[in-house]
Amino acid sequence: MRELAEHIWVYGERLMGGKIKKRIDIGLLAVFYLLPLLGVIKESCFALVSLLLLVLIAYFAFTEHFFSLYPLLFFFYEYLVGPGNIVVYRAYTLVFIARFAFLAVLTFLRGGKLYFSIPRSALLLSLFLCLAVGASGGWISPLGSVIDLVFTFCYFSGMREESGEERRYSEFCVFFVIAAMLSAVSGFFLGDAISSLLVGGIDDRYTATLEDPNYLGFYLNVAIAIVLLHPFFKNLLLKLPCLAVLYVALVASASITGILCNAVTLLFCFVCLIIMRKMDMKKLGSVLLCGAGAGTLCVIATKKSWGSFSQTALRILEKAENVIVGDLSELTTNRVDLWQRHLRLYFEQPYVNQLFGGTFSSALGVNKDIFKYATHQEFISVMLTLGLVGLAFYSVFLVSAIAEDVRRNTVSKENACIRLSMNVIWLVYACATTLLLNTRFYILFFL
Repeated sequence: MRELAEHIWVYGERLMGGKIKKRIDIGLLAVFYLLPLLGVIKESCFALVSLLLLVLIAYFAFTEHFFSLYPLLFFFYEYLVGPGNIVVYRAYTLVFIARFAFLAVLTFLRGGKLYFSIPRSALLLSLFLCLAVGASGGWISPLGSVIDLVFTFCYFSGMREESGEERRYSEFCVFFVIAAMLSAVSGFFLGDAISSLLVGGIDDRYTATLEDPNYLGFYLNVAIAIVLLHPFFKNLLLKLPCLAVLYVALVASASITGILCNAVTLLFCFVCLIIMRKMDMKKLGSVLLCGAGAGTLCVIATKKSWGSFSQTALRILEKAENVIVGDLSELTTNRVDLWQRHLRLYFEQPYVNQLFGGTFSSALGVNKDIFKYATHQEFISVMLTLGLVGLAFYSVFLVSAIAEDVRRNTVSKENACIRLSMNVIWLVYACATTLLLNTRFYILFFL
């Protein structure tokens, strides 16, 4: 058994080794990211695209680039469904888990020490979320959630392996931006939104290839932070077009949560750039000038018919008026009312439920007999689902995770700042959105 496992892995390494194979890998990686555009041109081709991506996933399973496939599937998971309703995203997670298990078994058979370099706080939180899945009963599909949690654990551990962590994380960030831009561009064509975006108003808010404009705002803010902080995007001829595409998508989403989060993201990134001595007075002046220009454009857009641009500008102006008059309900789009309603329900429960939960509320579903809407507040959702005791543990895990990122000395300053920016973005959204059990948010928080 041991010899067979070693033979398979050595053969895979030889098959994928060499300079020629490395060039082939880069070429196929480009193909992997460009294939969804074929589906965008003709949506009936998505099944064929999905089949080809499944083949490429099998190919890349033996290479270091396997980690870099995730961002594309992250953004296009709803569209990439192959023959037999095989979801490409789910296939990737299962292959990744199988690959992780194979390497663990191979290490054991070779007499090596099984060591998983996952952060302790992330491991504890993964177990904590498994508890939430168990407490969910019939409100969601526990199997799918457990698979996602196991995949997240495997992805954490592989990404944080010290021998290749810096390279893998840096590559992941670059491909995350590429995937975000492809999603933004594809969303315009898939929704036939380009003309309405620029000419006429649209009733449905722009979501790119995702399911929710606020979720889109979260991922766009992460991509914007990467573009601002990652050395790969230091050239302005590359940085500015990337930011232009990402900001057009953010404005089109008309997500006030995303726009407010962007203000926090920009402030955090500028502080990081100043600390790293990459922000001089000229750049700071340019940023302030651009900000003043954007504000002026926003005011003009409220008086024009510029489609989603005018719609977003009007929403921003409306929120500014809410701040002036102190209308918290309208300022938060009735979220304050939701928080108060869910908190009243929490305190009306028996003490046992207040301590240990049992009233399920998450991003993946709620008890429809009790709730009409989700809480739109992560910490209230945790308190309802797992009680005050669960919230205490949850808070400790989150603080521990951020503290680990601050203390780590094994990564570059740029990657450390990107990691912390993801934490900051996550915390902003946790205060305004329900994220519980949605692993696509947690995987970015703990990377």
